[in-house]
Amino acid sequence: MRKSAHVVPSIADLLQNTSANRTLDVGESHRAATARQRSHQEEPIRPKVLLRDIGIILTMLIWSTPVHAQDITRAPLKKSESAVMDNHLSAVQRDAIMTLLQEALLILRDDRPLTPDDPAFGKIRWVKKSPFSEFGNVYSFDNDSIPDSEIKLRKTDYPFDFSENRSHVPIVPSNFELYFYAAARGFTPSMLKEQLDLADFWIDGDGEKHDYNDMGPGIPPMTALRTYRYRANAQPDSKFPVDVELSFNDAPPGAPPGTQPSLWIVDIHRAYAHLTPETRKNKHLEAATRAQAGNGKSSGASQ
Repeated sequence: MRKSAHVVPSIADLLQNTSANRTLDVGESHRAATARQRSHQEEPIRPKVLLRDIGIILTMLIWSTPVHAQDITRAPLKKSESAVMDNHLSAVQRDAIMTLLQEALLILRDDRPLTPDDPAFGKIRWVKKSPFSEFGNVYSFDNDSIPDSEIKLRKTDYPFDFSENRSHVPIVPSNFELYFYAAARGFTPSMLKEQLDLADFWIDGDGEKHDYNDMGPGIPPMTALRTYRYRANAQPDSKFPVDVELSFNDAPPGAPPGTQPSLWIVDIHRAYAHLTPETRKNKHLEAATRAQAGNGKSSGASQ
């Protein structure tokens, strides 16, 4: 990422600006006027800082701190006891990552059932309730061959089962995410596109097709972040379409020629059409009506 060009305001400036924005009461105004009259004789009155002012100051400092030219991290870097992926990935690490991503594609296409002890994912670290589904779970995995990373798989209630009682609906995989705490160099977008058999286009939530993959650089200050979106090519036995999003960090300015971008996030999810509760209810009523009509025909035929 590029370094920010703006100047960070000092604490004194922030204190002065914050204090100036507050309305002084009569007593404060009188004391301020008296202080101005005695400005050559006494030390000026220092602004009074309230707790809310401290919060404002801290917030402004956080958002005004320059972003250094380094790889983006979601959390402080966790050093592993094995190998830290701050350089080029080893062949073993690349193979483990590709095996994991290909397995995730198979599961989300429903070409292969999900088994919690799948060696491609590693060992389950924890299981939590999904924030997106009352009945689904989020699985987090540790994989010794992919250090300094976070591996998650989410399951949710099947959105195309229109039963109003969602507790009876099958729970299915919906989303996979691989996130790297440290730079993971050794893959390029074109390499992953070829090895994962991804298409030259992506499809948005409204079903519109876009004939490109590169979404361009990120907005400031995250200009080094570059995202690529794909629809995975359909396979003969696949039951569901799958979308893939890759997030890379471009090589920093001044890096040696040929420095590869670093892989940050891989997001793979089933491309379900969006269904509102109202749409699901209407679909449920349509299904119930068809079932009743079918039962009526069967009763008439038996008579």
